Amino acid sequence: MASELTGYSPPHQKNVVETCCKRRLGSEEDSSAEPDVKKVILESGVSFKTSLGDGVPGPTSETGVSSRTPLSNGTADPASKSGVSSRASMSDGVPGPAGSCTKTMAATHAGVSQIPDTAGEAEAPEGGFDFAARAYQLELFEEARKRNSILVLGTGSGKTFISILLIKELAEQIRGLLSEGNKRTVFVVNTVPLVHQQALAIETHTGLQVGRYEGSMGVDFWTPEKWFEELEKNEVLVMVAEIFKELVLHAKLPLSSVNLIIMDECHHTTGSHPMRQIMREYEKVKASFPVKCPRVLGLTACVIHRKCKKNEAIGLMKKLETAMDCALVTTTDHNEVVKYSTGPKEKVICYDSDEASEYRESIRARLQTI
Repeated sequence: MASELTGYSPPHQKNVVETCCKRRLGSEEDSSAEPDVKKVILESGVSFKTSLGDGVPGPTSETGVSSRTPLSNGTADPASKSGVSSRASMSDGVPGPAGSCTKTMAATHAGVSQIPDTAGEAEAPEGGFDFAARAYQLELFEEARKRNSILVLGTGSGKTFISILLIKELAEQIRGLLSEGNKRTVFVVNTVPLVHQQALAIETHTGLQVGRYEGSMGVDFWTPEKWFEELEKNEVLVMVAEIFKELVLHAKLPLSSVNLIIMDECHHTTGSHPMRQIMREYEKVKASFPVKCPRVLGLTACVIHRKCKKNEAIGLMKKLETAMDCALVTTTDHNEVVKYSTGPKEKVICYDSDEASEYRESIRARLQTI
């Protein structure tokens, strides 16, 4: 069962809160740093600019294939000996190595199937790739199916994967023309590159008609007829938050015509950010016509996006839950998630120096405060 981050206190909640907020918490304890000056070198390794998420190569599996190598430029790798793409394990939406996923659970109701242990051709379902999910991804997908949720997972651990599973789960509500009473799924992002990145992931793995919208396309000057044409034919709409806000406020796409809102980097849903303004319109619909409200799914690797004290963390998390009308959830198996999450490698080198200097003492004093 996935773990809620607020509302009750399971034994591991302290660890979860510290995991989510560690980099944003104010320091209240004295440092126990060594008296020697320390030089910290961040070795990020090889990074990829991918169509499906930032990532670094993961540990090599028994098959000799990195278990979290992202798909580059949206193209498929040559098939391995088993007939399954060597990049068939999803990291933020990419299917991964057959060898590393043969034991994973199956969620057949969402188009998720288990990769066979034996060698053979892996046939993709009509309209998209077959999926192989890790256990923690299925765990959180089940939570997202049942209620509005904010999924808290590290970068590169496969949040886009889970959102695609939910899109497929609810796909019957959006297939067909908008004018015929069908709805639309909206994937809201915070930056222009993410529009194209997430749109490509959804397009590749669902077979649905996907539209992408950002400022450089001149959408501010589109006529109502142009917008009608776009919304009529495209079943999933990926756009920056500002554009979706304008569509809602000007009734070009009322929330009653949306079946699911996915908000990437949803920790921005505060203050006057467009994501928060979208959710204020959602609150109005919920107050008047709750049955017309769309489902909501939030994705984030960082629940709290500012510095705070430890005793403020839970309050800020609850505030985000209220703003999103969602429950914060994360997996109970954090050790497994860490295996697939991206991050720099930190190497600490200590050295001694007999030569005293004002600069050396100032650096030592600053390190003592970390």
